[in-house]
Amino acid sequence: MPTVPFPVIPGVEAVREGASVTTGVMRASFANVVRPKPSMSDPAKLEYSIVLIVPKSDPVVNILKAATKDAIAKKWPNKVPGNLRNPVRDCSEKDYEGFDDDCFYITCRTTDVPGVIDQAMTKITDPNVLYSGCFVRARIGAFGYDKAGNVGVAFGLQHVQKLADGPALTGRKPAEEVFGPVVAPGDPFAQSPLFD
Repeated sequence: MPTVPFPVIPGVEAVREGASVTTGVMRASFANVVRPKPSMSDPAKLEYSIVLIVPKSDPVVNILKAATKDAIAKKWPNKVPGNLRNPVRDCSEKDYEGFDDDCFYITCRTTDVPGVIDQAMTKITDPNVLYSGCFVRARIGAFGYDKAGNVGVAFGLQHVQKLADGPALTGRKPAEEVFGPVVAPGDPFAQSPLFD
């Protein structure tokens, strides 16, 4: 089981149309879907991106794998390269907050502005509303690539819908773990030896 349980939201199910997938409930990480950031591969290029985390037992995993196969067949109809990079990755490969061993993750990117909406279909313009740790569903598309010796399949980001709040993935310790009390708890006027 993931550390944070994924919510069950009626009517939210994964659907595949060829290499395109509308996911079910997934957890957002490294969410940069409202404001673009420089691309890691080309800092001069701005891109929107999100990492989607899903339990390995979720039915969407087989749908993502089927979309990946469609993208492979389209890009390499005759012979599939042997060193193909799979877009559905095991969270145990990373030591990031929220990347539980019983989950997979996929990274989705686009240079086009994605549609970003909330549960009521209202456009989200504040990056603090759709944040790393909340639960979302996304419309993504698998495509094959062969660039500078790297070959594989990736998922392009089209749209994201926020479904529910969840504990934020900040990568930071809580303030209560970093600091200690300076004055007696509950008494803001108590003298501390620090100031005597």
